[in-house]
Amino acid sequence: MSLAPRYALLGLLVSSCSGRDPSIPALDGPLLADVVFPLPDTPVPSNDSIALWGTLGTGRATLAVNDAKIPVERNGTFAAFVEVPPGPSPVLRFLARRGADSVVRRVVLQRGRGSAAAGAASSAPEGEPKAWQRWVTMRRVPSDTADSATQWRPIYSRWRPGGELAIPISQGVRLLSDSRTARSIRLRLAPDVHVWIPAIDADTTAVARASQLRAGVPTIRIDSTDVVVRISVPERLPTTVELSAHRLLWTIYGATWPSRPAARDGDGAMVRRIVPRDSAPGRVVVDMGLAALPLGWRTEWHDGAMHLRVRRPLPRSTSLRGLMVTLDPGHPPDGTTGPSRLMEDSATLAVAQVAAAMLRERGATVSLTRTDRRALSLEARAAISEQSPAHLFISLHLNAPGPGRPPTAVYGTQTYWMHPNGRVLARLLLTEVAQAMGHPAIGMYEGDFAVLRPAWPAAVLVEGSGIVLPNREAFLRTQAGVEAYARGIVRGIERWNAAPAARALPAIN
Repeated sequence: MSLAPRYALLGLLVSSCSGRDPSIPALDGPLLADVVFPLPDTPVPSNDSIALWGTLGTGRATLAVNDAKIPVERNGTFAAFVEVPPGPSPVLRFLARRGADSVVRRVVLQRGRGSAAAGAASSAPEGEPKAWQRWVTMRRVPSDTADSATQWRPIYSRWRPGGELAIPISQGVRLLSDSRTARSIRLRLAPDVHVWIPAIDADTTAVARASQLRAGVPTIRIDSTDVVVRISVPERLPTTVELSAHRLLWTIYGATWPSRPAARDGDGAMVRRIVPRDSAPGRVVVDMGLAALPLGWRTEWHDGAMHLRVRRPLPRSTSLRGLMVTLDPGHPPDGTTGPSRLMEDSATLAVAQVAAAMLRERGATVSLTRTDRRALSLEARAAISEQSPAHLFISLHLNAPGPGRPPTAVYGTQTYWMHPNGRVLARLLLTEVAQAMGHPAIGMYEGDFAVLRPAWPAAVLVEGSGIVLPNREAFLRTQAGVEAYARGIVRGIERWNAAPAARALPAIN
């Protein structure tokens, strides 16, 4: 297929997907060629096509990119998916015409350069690990971030340098490092468990301690809102919590029981049985048999002991009175800009404010992670989620296509969850937001996002719509569009609050 028909077909796909959207208002301003994306020097390392979007300032103009016609909407915006010309520095030539007037804009891309090159450099081999026996303490170097959360949030280790994330290790934890490379050090959690962290995140002047610390007998406190398991240890240690079907497994690395403590009965309503285990050297495990899915869980260190706090599920209710919700308007920093330069962070803040008002009218208690356009880091948002008493944490976003994907790929709603206590909420928000926005539900996915890592509330990230699509962006510029997104959020929360499935344990495979 020649380039011109392919461009035209892809442009028609963008327009045809928007048949259910409200009509875009006409605009006839000064002629321009405002290319929002791609920016000059955008890397195109391996893709043969690239998404593009922007505005001509008038719906009476025509647009050609490298001599292929691109559909233009009534307000002058456009979005398409075009082939990248060959060569190390491909050029996209935008020609906008209105009558006898014309504007030309050239965007030079870089194949295999820019951020791609930086990424290659950061993933370059660090050299062979060398033996290096030293005790280190987790600590993060002070930075110039706008908030303090980055300084004290856990340091996420990796299974190998630059590899997949392993477990979070709280700052102040003291561990043995047994080898290092040029930029990373290996930590010994247990005789058969090792992880890596950047060398910059460790204080290498720590005093040695025993490789395994003596753990006390678990004690259990049961009240109306939580079940708390307490294990005394001489200092804070790395710990993980994993929900697997009907069991919650709490592991403390670097500890041992002189003799295995006896099992204990739980409350029967949420926890059936609490069984201490020491099935592997260098760790102690508390195995909690569950009768119901907890609302959330977290670990704490205070008073000379590690604590696992497990939240009881909320009772089913058609009223939102007593429900606590944190809404997180996604970005800044970063975020996507639409064809007519609607900023994602402005739109998500507007949606969050309307959704908060709707929820409060229904009796819920609502907080927002931000109330203006000042930047708020992902670390700060995660810290808010972890420390807040909120039952639900919902992060609001607007979508853009990834590399090598057309704009039409984000015509619809997507939701993401990480822990099982957020899965039902993700499904209900997917359905309700898509229906309210009047477009398809693309799908719900398990995702490792910073704001979803805390398991204390049921947490979901929502990509409500594709801001790069002209019809979607125009809708989001209206009060009706903002209220539609907000209404979908509220309906999803109402259904979750009343749904028996929200309290069900994951199925046993």
